[in-house]
Amino acid sequence: MREQELSYLRGELNQLINFSNENSGKTISQIFLMWVGALALCGAAKDFFELSIIITGGIIFISNIVLYFGFQKDRCFIDDICRISSYITIFYENRINKNREDNIFWEITNFEFEVESEKSNGMKKHRFSWSLKMREYKIMAFLTAGLILIWSYCFFTMVEVQSMDKLAMFAFYALGVTPFCFSIFLICWILKNETLSYKKIKKKWLYKYLEYAIDNGYYTNKKEIENSFGEVFFSFIVDDKLREKLDSLSSKMLNSGTAQEMRANFT
Repeated sequence: MREQELSYLRGELNQLINFSNENSGKTISQIFLMWVGALALCGAAKDFFELSIIITGGIIFISNIVLYFGFQKDRCFIDDICRISSYITIFYENRINKNREDNIFWEITNFEFEVESEKSNGMKKHRFSWSLKMREYKIMAFLTAGLILIWSYCFFTMVEVQSMDKLAMFAFYALGVTPFCFSIFLICWILKNETLSYKKIKKKWLYKYLEYAIDNGYYTNKKEIENSFGEVFFSFIVDDKLREKLDSLSSKMLNSGTAQEMRANFT
C-alpha cells in the first residue's frame, strides 16, 4: 500500500514539474506574439494613428496581465511541488544508511547540500533561487515597463487632446497612466515574490508535515528524528515549539511504554 502511494506521489510530482517547466515558456511566447501583433498594428494603421496607439496600449496592458497570471501559476506549481516532496521526505525518506534496504534519501541529501551551500556562500548569492525561469519573468517585466514607457511618450505627445472635453480627456489620460502603473506594480511584485526561495517554501511544508507527524505520534522523540534525517535537517527545521512537543511526547511515551507500538501502526 505504501509503495503504491509513493509511486502515485512521484508520478504527480513529475507531472507538476513538467507543467511548471512548460508554463513559463508558454507565457513568454504568448507575450512576444502579442507584442509583435501590437507593433504590426501600430505600423499598419497609418490612417487611424490615434486608434492604433490606444489599441497598442491595450495589447501591452493585456500582456502584463498574462505575465502576472503566468507568474502566479508558476508559484502555485512550485508550492505544490514543495508540498508533495516534503510529504515524501517526512513519511518515506531516511538519511543515507547502507544497512537499510528501503533507503530513500534524495530529498534529504539535496536539502543538506542547499543548506551547506547557503552557509558557505551567504544569503546574497541565494536570494534569487527560483531557477532561471523566474529570472525570465523579471526580465519580461522590465521589458514590458520599457515598452509602456515608450508607448506612453507616443500616447501623450502625438495624440491631440485639445479638442476633447474634460471627461474624454480624463479617460484619455487614465488610459495612458494605467498600463504604466500596472507595469511598475508587476515589477515590484515579481521582485518581492522572487525572494521567496524554493528552500523557504520547502521549509514551510517540511515543518507542517513534521509537526503533523509529531502530533499524531509518528515521531516520538528527538533522537528518532535525528537518526532519520540527520543533524542538519533537525537543527534547520525543528524550532523551540517542536522541541517542546517532542519533550512532552517523549516523557509520556516513556511512562506508558507505547512508543514503538504507535510507530508500528503507521508501517
